[in-house]
Amino acid sequence: MERVATYIILLLIFSINCVSACPELCRCSGHTVSCPDSSVIPDGIPQDTASLSFVGHLFTNLPSYTFVLHKLHNLELLQIEYGNLEVIRPYAFHGLPRLNLLHLRANNINLIDPKAFDGLSRVTILYLTENKLQQLAPRQFDGLSSLTWLSLSNNELQGIAPNAFSGLGSLKSLYLRNNHITELTTYQSFSGLRKLSLLTLNSNEVLQHIGNGVFSQLGNLEKLELGDNQISAETLNESTFVGLQNLRLLNLNENPLSTVPEVAFKAIPQLHVLYMSKTELKFIHPGAFQYLPNLMELTLDKNYDLYGIPQDSFHTMPALQVMKLSETNIKVLQADIFANASNLYHLSISKARLSKINPGVFLNLTNIHSLDLSNNKLTSLPSDIFASIPYSRSLKIDLRNNPWVCDCHLPEFIRSTNKLYTTTQLQKIFTISKNPPKCMNPPNLASTPIFTVPLSNLTCTPLSSSNKTDKKVIYITIGCLGSVVAIATIFAVIVFWKKCKQNKLSESVRFGSQQNIIPIDDDVSVHELNVSNI
Repeated sequence: MERVATYIILLLIFSINCVSACPELCRCSGHTVSCPDSSVIPDGIPQDTASLSFVGHLFTNLPSYTFVLHKLHNLELLQIEYGNLEVIRPYAFHGLPRLNLLHLRANNINLIDPKAFDGLSRVTILYLTENKLQQLAPRQFDGLSSLTWLSLSNNELQGIAPNAFSGLGSLKSLYLRNNHITELTTYQSFSGLRKLSLLTLNSNEVLQHIGNGVFSQLGNLEKLELGDNQISAETLNESTFVGLQNLRLLNLNENPLSTVPEVAFKAIPQLHVLYMSKTELKFIHPGAFQYLPNLMELTLDKNYDLYGIPQDSFHTMPALQVMKLSETNIKVLQADIFANASNLYHLSISKARLSKINPGVFLNLTNIHSLDLSNNKLTSLPSDIFASIPYSRSLKIDLRNNPWVCDCHLPEFIRSTNKLYTTTQLQKIFTISKNPPKCMNPPNLASTPIFTVPLSNLTCTPLSSSNKTDKKVIYITIGCLGSVVAIATIFAVIVFWKKCKQNKLSESVRFGSQQNIIPIDDDVSVHELNVSNI
């Protein structure tokens, strides 16, 4: 019993010591310590702490050797977030040999000494998001030799100094979106990033210029995000993406391109995904995609002024699987536009102004599973338009919200489609969200699903004799009115011309009398003039 009592007493003493080891105003749980709203780095932090956070802190400066005396040799995660921190001095994180994750987001950091991260050779992830950094100095991140993930998004960066990322040979992901970077002019901006696979520069709203070969040192880059900037077609040339031999995804969404230059993608033939939505495209050069034989996904949607696409634009992309052309101004699909797109899986041309699809457009789309033609201006379709599209359980063809005219121009299409698919298959293929395509006209068939209308009802009402007579009268009336208007116009011109001529003659006579010169009119002979002056 005495031994048990001794154990209990020792346990209580140990518990009291543990409790007392937690600094005032901090919360301790196991190896985790949280000190919200702290104005300093407090003394007495347990030395076995693995996770330490200062969320909502009040201190503005991290001096050199801030953590050395705390002997936090087991610390793996340090969070200093959503506070007032402004300046990080050199060697500020010395004494944290096992630190792996460093979160410094949502502060007011505007100055980081290039030696601030010295000694953090084990850190793999660094958050510097949502601060007020304006510049990156050369070798800004010295000491972070194991860093694989770095976020500098939502700062005020205006530029990147040459060799700013030198020493980050292990970095794989770099986030620079939502800054104020205006231009990238030299390859040294990203020198040393030999393992980088993801680079995001989205939403640098003033980024206009990208110099030739800027990305040439990024041979392992797989994803390049350049969306929502001010990049124009003049910026893109055959040297813009040189050196990116492993690039798989390129995002150019929301840039004012207006067109696609012929050689823009010459250096990246291995590209798989190209995003060009909302890029103000009006024209696509016929050879714009000729260097992209491995492209699998192409998005050109939300280019509201894109009126048409050269017929052979997609012929050099046999690997294409996904294409988005929705919300454009395309009115007609030419017969051979998808001639070499046999691997196309998803095609979307919804909310465009499509009014005509030529026969044979989808002839080679034998692998299509999703075809969206909804919300256009289609009134009918060629009879065998879907003849080469085999039925599959995942096949969906969206024809909704088009002004279908259920008259004598539609039966051949209905008859052909009924031969391709059974009634059950038709319902599965063409019914989207319980809503099949429906007739808009004639009024007696409005809102009737087009595939349920009896073929005998798909007729065109011939003109009655009275209607023909009325039309003839209208045409004759229009012709007569046109003739009257023409004659009246000619008469008015002649009267105006004679009046002008008489005015000119009067002025000439008046001027001649003043100078004792007799004007000669084309209709008056010299003889008559001599007689009148005797």
